[in-house]
Amino acid sequence: MSQGLGCTEVAPGDMVGFLDRAQQQRIGKIIRPNDKTVTLQCGPRQWRVAYSFLHRMLDVDGLVHEVGALGQG
Repeated sequence: MSQGLGCTEVAPGDMVGFLDRAQQQRIGKIIRPNDKTVTLQCGPRQWRVAYSFLHRMLDVDGLVHEVGALGQG
């Protein structure tokens, strides 16, 4: 897996994912990018996450997939 996303690679409204402290996959929409973190809306909860923990997600026909995993088995 890559080393995260840079601040110039994301914008408000983008779907991204990250692993939380319990190693659970979280997926959310970027509400607000900041200098070091982004604010994500993940269901009813908001998270502040460093760019280095983010990976891009893609919504395909209502199903959210991790970019790069679509072509794998």
